[in-house]
Amino acid sequence: MMNFKNMSVKDKIHFAVSPSTYLISKGVEKAIEKVQDLSQNGTLQQLREEAARQELIAQMRASQAKVAQELAIAQRINTAETVEIEEFYEASGKGGLNVQASEAAVTGGLTGEGRKVTRRIYRFNGWHEGAVQVLENQYEED
Repeated sequence: MMNFKNMSVKDKIHFAVSPSTYLISKGVEKAIEKVQDLSQNGTLQQLREEAARQELIAQMRASQAKVAQELAIAQRINTAETVEIEEFYEASGKGGLNVQASEAAVTGGLTGEGRKVTRRIYRFNGWHEGAVQVLENQYEED
């Protein structure tokens, strides 16, 4: 969980504007520091292990960034005067059943095909009167 109390104002603003880029940039900074240290003082095996570790960490940070993005959207929904959310779904499907019988055997087949596309569009307008209080309460909880 993010500890907002220990963050600088600059980091808080960066996180509020884009949680994904904030988390990714912090991860990249730490990774660069670690690789620079190992490249000067470590072995080739240590560098390989660090590369594998950082790849795994990058995947975890990508997941964390998605969660942070959803939380930021929820926060903005909670503070906006008006919110428009449009979701588009396209669904189609086909299916077929084939049965053949002869004196020797009965054979059958089943086929199916489906497709679904989802698109979300959010539009936030203004800030409601209690938005500042909502944000203050959130930062006090963290």
